[in-house]
Amino acid sequence: MNKHTRLFSKTLIGRLQVIFWLCILLFPIGVQAQNGPTLRFETISTDAGLSQATISTMLQDRQGFMWFGTLDGLNKYDGYEFKVYKPDPDDPGSLSHNSVLSLHEDKAGALWVGTDGGGLDRFNPTTETFTHYRHNPDDPHSLSNNSIWTIYEDRAGTMWLGTNDGLNKFDPATETFITYRYRPEDPLGSDEDFVRAIFEDRAGNFWLGTNAGLINFDRATGVFTAFRYNPADPHSLSDNHIVSINEGPDGVLFIGTFGGGLNKFDPTTQSFTRYQYEPSRPGSLSDNTVWVIFKDSSDTLWLGTSKGLDKFDPETETFTAFQHNPTNTFSLSHDIVYSIYEDRTGILWVGTKQGGLSKLNPTAKSFALLQQNPLDPQNSLS
Repeated sequence: MNKHTRLFSKTLIGRLQVIFWLCILLFPIGVQAQNGPTLRFETISTDAGLSQATISTMLQDRQGFMWFGTLDGLNKYDGYEFKVYKPDPDDPGSLSHNSVLSLHEDKAGALWVGTDGGGLDRFNPTTETFTHYRHNPDDPHSLSNNSIWTIYEDRAGTMWLGTNDGLNKFDPATETFITYRYRPEDPLGSDEDFVRAIFEDRAGNFWLGTNAGLINFDRATGVFTAFRYNPADPHSLSDNHIVSINEGPDGVLFIGTFGGGLNKFDPTTQSFTRYQYEPSRPGSLSDNTVWVIFKDSSDTLWLGTSKGLDKFDPETETFTAFQHNPTNTFSLSHDIVYSIYEDRTGILWVGTKQGGLSKLNPTAKSFALLQQNPLDPQNSLS
């Protein structure tokens, strides 16, 4: 090979390398590219100070702090450090129970904490103490049950609690509760009284997700109307165990069930459309347990399932799944997603079971992830 040929070869190789890296930067790919688009998540785990890795609930307060309820304490996050609140038997003003199921900041700015067995707590940010509200079997105006699955404030400013044993309405003037049960005459209660989700739609209808179906509750009359699974009717609810409710941009309800998939409910026709996992159909729901349904500021619906985070496209009625990939540091931290929240900067927070937090900044630029994949050594870095 002469001098000119060698020079030409080096120049060609150099140009091809430049073109290769430009293609990587301009057309980013990820380890999940074969299955669709990828999102770049940042994982926040117990290594960063989070008290426990299962995130059941979360919110951002009016001061901008993020709060995370875990199975081992309540966490306050300022973007840099966590402050953890736990029960202290020597401090009556401490958190009432380690396991936090629900959080809510009311219109007055008070933070309410629903626990699994310790009742309801109200947090005072000035004294950093908790006031406790618990079930008292001798007081019919106390909380009906000490497990608080959901806390919901309606448009009138009334606070409602979903418990293992009835729907509770809080009276702030007397700091007492009114309990509503589906069958008040039944001393043992019923599955309709296990309230996992509460939602008020844009028309003012009030909905309860229970262990015995979807229930419309008339707050003026106290009348319950139930919608249930009917094996003979494909347009009925797909499963009676409801764990999440939200509303689409067009006013229809979306109902997440435990094992029955996602349901779209049209209140005008009172019929259900079912979305379920179909392994042979691309774009189907990733799993039939839908723990949480969240609508972000752009009206996009995000679903937390037992097999990943799903993004719903209402035009095509298909789902894009984002799942944990052990070879991708920037994938979802765990496939079981219990909670989703969007903060005021547009960052999407995803709370998982045992995987901590996955944080998604939709404005961040994504770059290709180049790393070794032991499952695919020929198409990854060596």
